[in-house]
Amino acid sequence: RLAAADDQVLAADAYLAIARVTYLLSKRSSVYVAGAHMFNGHAATFSVSSTSPVPAAPAAARAQTGVMIGVRELF
Repeated sequence: RLAAADDQVLAADAYLAIARVTYLLSKRSSVYVAGAHMFNGHAATFSVSSTSPVPAAPAAARAQTGVMIGVRELF
């Protein structure tokens, strides 16, 4: 049997799935799409983006999804 402290650590586990695609339009231009999904354990409150200017941590045991879409131009 796990000790109570070990139960708390296991309940705070999380898994992050990430996918990213870049499509070149020309030598200088590209478009990109990036997506992530955070699977939080029973007590975990991890966010997809830890650098968000607004704290966006989900409630305990709730999942969170984030998507970025953009255009990149090199000068």
